Amino acid sequence: MYTGLIFSASLFLLSIAKVDNPESTLNYAFLSCFPFLILFILLAMLNRRKEIGNHIDFSEAFKAGLGVSAVAGVIYAFCNYLYLKLLNHSIINTMSDLFRNDLVKQNKSPEYINERVHQYLNNLPFTIATYRLVTLIFIGGILSIILALIVRRKHIEVLTETE
Repeated sequence: MYTGLIFSASLFLLSIAKVDNPESTLNYAFLSCFPFLILFILLAMLNRRKEIGNHIDFSEAFKAGLGVSAVAGVIYAFCNYLYLKLLNHSIINTMSDLFRNDLVKQNKSPEYINERVHQYLNNLPFTIATYRLVTLIFIGGILSIILALIVRRKHIEVLTETE
């Protein structure tokens, strides 16, 4: 849950600055938080390992990591949608202007351009949020596989020992 909130806070903080390139703002906000995702996946795996007696197999570790990724993805996608739909329209407006200019360059009719831009404006926040959800779960799954292979090894045992 904290990972999703950190991703959302990063989006908010990075978009306070003037939006010259909205795709860069969205990408930097998204990519800057992956160390936190790795940390929370690792902590979830180590916590699960401690719960079941300091031994964890690959499938248990993978499920813990994928669970963290899924919860973080849902929270981030929801906050991303609310942010783009309700709080900050500058990213959406800038991207719709770029879309309109592309359609004008293709010599489309004004009615067609207005209809397509209106659809684009309505669908873009949901599309971006869904893309972020799927990407976060996919990358979290890959990270979970890698970290599950590491956590099940014995040399990590020092991190979960209790006194």
